[in-house]
Amino acid sequence: MTILISIGRKKEEIWTIQSWIYRWLVRLIENKYPNEKDVIEDLKMGEIFNGTSLDLTAKDNLELAKKTSTIVKETALEIASGKHVLVDDDGNPDPDSQEQVERLFAKLAKMLEVTDTW
Repeated sequence: MTILISIGRKKEEIWTIQSWIYRWLVRLIENKYPNEKDVIEDLKMGEIFNGTSLDLTAKDNLELAKKTSTIVKETALEIASGKHVLVDDDGNPDPDSQEQVERLFAKLAKMLEVTDTW
């Protein structure tokens, strides 16, 4: 199963990843930002609904959309730089996928740059 993060409806505004890697991202964010309950809840809801649409969140709560985007982008940049070891849901490293995942998160961070102007 895959999960998406989107900032619009165009193909280049939608980022897709395997659900277990999305859960890993959420765990990283939860560990680094434990006080950002609203962001964590928003991202966990994304797992339930197979994605999070930051553009739709912005229509209802611009502050939450900006905060979520900033936190996800910062974490994506850390992942892209190799700061975090990819682990599955059981905590087992996945070195075979690490490099590919780093590239995918670099693309996510790049996509989220647009939200800096929201």
